[in-house]
Amino acid sequence: MSAEARRAKAEGTRDARLTVFGRGLRMATMSGSEGVLPGRAEAFFDRAALAMAVREFRLARTSIDLEIFMLGGPLGRRVLRLLDRKARAGVRVRLLHREGLSIRLGVRVKQCLSVMRRGTPDHPGHHYVPDVDRLFLGELRGTPIQRAGFPLGAFRRQGLAPLKLAHDKIIVVDGATAIVGGMNLATAVAGNHDLLLRVTGPAVAAPQAVFDHDWGLAHGRRERFPDWCARGVAGGGDEAWPHRLRFTVTRPARSDQRQLLLELIDRARERLWVQMFYVTEQTLVESLGRAARRGVDVRVLCDPNEFSLGVRLYGAPNLPFVKELVAAGVPVRLFDASPGAQMHQKSIVVDSRYVFAGATNLTRQSFRVNTESAFLVDGPDLAEVFERRFMGDWTSRSAPPDAGLFQRRRAYFWCVKLASRYV
Repeated sequence: MSAEARRAKAEGTRDARLTVFGRGLRMATMSGSEGVLPGRAEAFFDRAALAMAVREFRLARTSIDLEIFMLGGPLGRRVLRLLDRKARAGVRVRLLHREGLSIRLGVRVKQCLSVMRRGTPDHPGHHYVPDVDRLFLGELRGTPIQRAGFPLGAFRRQGLAPLKLAHDKIIVVDGATAIVGGMNLATAVAGNHDLLLRVTGPAVAAPQAVFDHDWGLAHGRRERFPDWCARGVAGGGDEAWPHRLRFTVTRPARSDQRQLLLELIDRARERLWVQMFYVTEQTLVESLGRAARRGVDVRVLCDPNEFSLGVRLYGAPNLPFVKELVAAGVPVRLFDASPGAQMHQKSIVVDSRYVFAGATNLTRQSFRVNTESAFLVDGPDLAEVFERRFMGDWTSRSAPPDAGLFQRRRAYFWCVKLASRYV
């Protein structure tokens, strides 16, 4: 395909993208009725996010629905014991959990490195213990908790996609409170720089519908993907809630997040602050560069990717793409994470009004083969919270990348960037 043909195809795709900045933030697709629901979104960061989630579990009266990526270590065991107590007290508890291949391989690699004394003893906090199966076969045998694993085979295979992750973090309590974000319920990552959004109001219908759909997939049912806005708005009119929220997902039957993010970046006029664990999706990286060139205040704060589960990564996968962003004139800083922790937050603030936050990284895998979810929130007050957090991290907890690093690891970064096309 010629360069002219590729540009024409890209222009045609842009015309069909999501309309996110229309009147009243009507975020509707060209082919569906999916849109915005009113509600209230609150952000909780770091350890406070974990405390909030546990508190919501304790307050549950009728139901707890939990779809989680990492659940392990002492924290995971405490959560499972709490869920068991709630289930025995009559609360319906549904747990949807399946660790991906990369987690299992990472644990094995860490074990091998420890045997060979090539591990990272200065990062002991990244020793992940996936003990969910052992608990259900032992201490929690006979628990009323309903449990299922997400059927990763339900994804339609597209090209080379060997790593398929049920990467979501969705919690719905009593059908009235939804919790979405990047924080996992595992001791190994409890010290991460991360967040959870707590959402109340009619917007809870969206994550509840997605969980119900995923639960059906896990039990062999192939229902039509839910249109949660068709259920209508309950609990007061729009004026009763301060925010407008759009729930976005990557699923076997739906993948709208990449288009939404491209639209957000292309429509930004003043400010675009990205705080992201992984930034490796080529089209989005190029779009950030274009936004900077047209005068938008674009800043990217990401993790240095030095360690993962205790394994040394030497900057993979972010730094090859960080080099591109720097070359495009985008200010980039790498978070100074404490030993055993990572900058795991995934959020974007646009024009001091819109916040995109959830489990989704800016990676090819996130938009193709993972289960991912995030909220896009129209709320200047919430945007202000995220901007304060971002500016504090930008000024006191991060630094620009070492330019010499790009030269010293040139061959390694080339291989990492090549591999990013296939995962």
